[in-house]
Amino acid sequence: MNIYFILSGDFIKIGRTDDPDPYRRMFQMQTGNPIELQVLKFIRDSKISEIQLHKRFQHLWARGEWFQKTDELIQFIESVNGETEDNNEYDKGI
Repeated sequence: MNIYFILSGDFIKIGRTDDPDPYRRMFQMQTGNPIELQVLKFIRDSKISEIQLHKRFQHLWARGEWFQKTDELIQFIESVNGETEDNNEYDKGI
């Protein structure tokens, strides 16, 4: 299972996909979103589940799989190993 964090304005989507290309998922979501989306982190074969992450950040929940962009969430995303738009290389998941 691959986990992704996608930024849209003041919100971050924490989701999962079986697709090895996080940008394909982002482009699907971009069609219905007027704000440009950005993949913040993509974790291949994550050891932590989407549900665990949703529970961990439930106090930041906005709607569906979208969470408020806060320093806490950004720092967590920066702390985990994974691909970003900058490095776009494989790292082991958390």
